[in-house]
Amino acid sequence: MNFYRSSFGTTTSYFTGPWVEAVGGDEAFGMSAFFVVASFGLVVLLMFKRESIRQIQFTKVSSSEMGTKLRNVDSHGRDLEE
Repeated sequence: MNFYRSSFGTTTSYFTGPWVEAVGGDEAFGMSAFFVVASFGLVVLLMFKRESIRQIQFTKVSSSEMGTKLRNVDSHGRDLEE
């Protein structure tokens, strides 16, 4: 996480200057604020809808493993008693 924050914080200076020159400071600041609020809103939505999102299944892509019992084996593949 810190790597990404440091990387994006460092690279911001490379595209902010040309962006401000192209559209103006007020518009660039407003668009930046919109991007931050929109991405934060997406995170909040994911936080509140996490259970319903987890229930979504794409049956053509994956199958459900509900009810599948895994074997209790040791590191050599031998069955262990329950």
